[in-house]
Parts: sequence; C-alpha cells; structure tokens
Amino acid sequence: MPETLTKLKREFLRKSEAHALTFRNIRLSWENNRIDRHVLKFCIISLLDDWGKYCRDLVIFSSVRGTVRGNGQVLLGQFPNARAAAEEARRTKIGHIGQEPRWHDAKEALRIAKKLAVPNSGDIGAALGAMNSPADKLRIFRNHCAHESSIDCGEKLRNLIISPSFQDLRHIFEVTEGGDYVFESWIRGLQDISIAASY
Repeated sequence: MPETLTKLKREFLRKSEAHALTFRNIRLSWENNRIDRHVLKFCIISLLDDWGKYCRDLVIFSSVRGTVRGNGQVLLGQFPNARAAAEEARRTKIGHIGQEPRWHDAKEALRIAKKLAVPNSGDIGAALGAMNSPADKLRIFRNHCAHESSIDCGEKLRNLIISPSFQDLRHIFEVTEGGDYVFESWIRGLQDISIAASY
C-alpha cells in the first residue's frame, strides 16, 4: 500500500499535541515555582527532532512513486521506495556525505527536494519556507538548551528574541499577541505548516 502524506501529517500532529500537553504540565509547575528545567529542555529538543523527522519523511516519501498527497494526487517520484530516496538524500548532503541532512532547516530540506526531483517541491517549498515559520526560532532555542554554555547560542537568542523580559528559557512562557504562550504558538505554527505541506 502506498504511503500517504496525510499519514505523515497525522503522525506529526499527534506528536506535537503530546508536546503541547507536556508544555502545559510544565507551565503549571513553572507557575508554582517547581519547574524542572531538564523536562522543559527535553520538550524543546524533542519538538525540533519530531519536526525534522516530519520534514525528512515529507521530502523522502514525496520522491517515491505512488505516494498519495492529502488532496488525492498520486505523486510520480523517481524512486521505487523510501530507502533508495533516503540513500540519495544522504549522498547529496553538503559537507559530511553519508550523514543525515539537517531536515528541520527549510533551505536544506528544499535543496534536497530539488535534488531528488520531488514532484510537489513547489508546494513543500511554499509551506516549509513560510515567512512566519517558527522552525528557526525553535532551532536556535533548541541549540541553546543543548549547549547552554555556548556564547554563540546566547548571542543568537538575544538577537532573535525581541523581548524586554527575555530571561533564558522563561521566554517560552510569555503570552503572544494571539493569547498563546510562545512555545504553544510555535507548535501551532509547525502544525499549520505540516497541514499545508501535506496537502
């Protein structure tokens, strides 16, 4: 049975909702001054990992013959299966050939989609490359969590977060103009992009 992009989208939506639930529990702990920074960091890091996996699967399966888009269109990709497409994607990686590309990076994912001649690369590009995508903010925040002592990550965060109340990880608990917490708005943004990209 052919893979469907709807299935990939549903899997990301399921995982991202689990991150939203975890965040709500963390937020309650934060409001009671009992925040576990390690759980918070894990939530941030794993959301970016899940986003990268979604982007990878979106590009790889879009390049496989017979994959079905959310709108019902059957894609005529050039690869017979996902394994062959993934191997070619690793060969096209800039730098360390043979390693997985940085799938969460829209430019990298789109570059590989073009190399793999993905039939729906225009639609994928429009979705992943959206100006309001929170993926880059999430990546910088993730890197800060993983390498907290890095001066470079701290500088990037200060330049990225235009907020007078920014203090380390507390920024994700700030309320946006739309009424969501920053982290929840990032989750919703990625969910919207996955819906658009899978259609």
